[in-house]
Amino acid sequence: MLLSLYLLAVILITFKVISIIDKLTTRRSKRKSLIDADAAQVVFAVTKH
Repeated sequence: MLLSLYLLAVILITFKVISIIDKLTTRRSKRKSLIDADAAQVVFAVTKH
């Protein structure tokens, strides 16, 4: 239980950092949607687990 919460926190921080980098680079039209899809899949997998 605690491990899954820790993993979820790490994942959320990772995607927060990725979104900040995307905003700095501003080349995020296609890549952003891919990252969002990956985030949705990962969060779904973690919550399902």
